[in-house]
Amino acid sequence: MSKPSELGALKIGSYILLPVDSPNAEPCKIVEYDTSKPGKHGAAKARIVGVGIFDRKKYPHVLEYLTGKNIHMYRQLVHRYRYRLLTNELGQLSQRLTQ
Repeated sequence: MSKPSELGALKIGSYILLPVDSPNAEPCKIVEYDTSKPGKHGAAKARIVGVGIFDRKKYPHVLEYLTGKNIHMYRQLVHRYRYRLLTNELGQLSQRLTQ
């Protein structure tokens, strides 16, 4: 699941789909995030590097945007749970959710 978020609300450790406008986007954890101000003939840029949560590959991405305009992206909602293995009998696993 994902929810819309603004570009300025992203920070290191957030989860996001990269590359942003691709139908084959992968859920990634942001490990690097850098913004630059607009130059004389260009737009402002945001450089995002994410690591895939399933394949551990790096996904670098650069976004160009106009200052004052809100860029909406999709943040992934990731929930992590820890389980304790209780028994393993005849191919059947018994587990319990730990706090």
